[in-house]
Amino acid sequence: IGRVIDHLKSTDELGNTYVIFFSDNGASAASPLVYSGSSIEWLLDNWSIDPANYGTKGSYTVMGGEWASTSNSPFRLFKAQVAEGGIRSPLIVKGPSIPAGTYNKALAHVSDFVPTLLDIAGINSQTDAMYEGKIKPQGSSLMPVWTQQASKVRDWFGTELLGNRGLRHGNMKISWITKPLGNGTWELYDLAKDPGEVNDLAAEKPELLADMISLYDEYVRSNDVIFPEPPVRLSLRRIYNKPCNWWCEFRFKVIGVLPAS
Repeated sequence: IGRVIDHLKSTDELGNTYVIFFSDNGASAASPLVYSGSSIEWLLDNWSIDPANYGTKGSYTVMGGEWASTSNSPFRLFKAQVAEGGIRSPLIVKGPSIPAGTYNKALAHVSDFVPTLLDIAGINSQTDAMYEGKIKPQGSSLMPVWTQQASKVRDWFGTELLGNRGLRHGNMKISWITKPLGNGTWELYDLAKDPGEVNDLAAEKPELLADMISLYDEYVRSNDVIFPEPPVRLSLRRIYNKPCNWWCEFRFKVIGVLPAS
């Protein structure tokens, strides 16, 4: 990023350029074993998973669930989950009319980037000829927030991934995470007070939970969400990439049938 900015300075283009940085999902716990046709035998026969060899030719680097969760701390879980450890991303922006050194907690979603870039380019998707007869981009331009002309551009957004469900409204969030990493029921969290999603408020605030579930149903209808049937269930064995003897395999089988706490 520094080299990009240095180049823009050297070409006298920095004052006319927006530099936007944001990450993909949170750290991944997945190993090759999550893909069909692979096996621990295949992995060990073809790749070195010894930490001493990480980064060298023929090595396969896998964090596993524990280190992926640790990397995302204080946020919960990891990639492919709708917990904050799987979906929250940093966003850093530099550009004309954007005050330096400012921090904003406004809610944003990846769908807001197309409207934002169109706004910067002076294109109105509602009236521009290139969108005539086509589906208009979802989301809202973030420019009013970036330039401090508004405190927010959206109130909520919904998400679905592999049957896991989530909805953020302001600081409140509901999520449905399938077993064994979740309960397979709706949970409610106040992310302002509990960013790690530790204290489930579903039983304490049933009316708020019901309102947010209704909003999620609206998201499902407006986006034609199709949930997988049968539901996708993560196998913890599939994110464990080390040799596993009979006792190890037995414990994974037990975990697979126990209810989530």
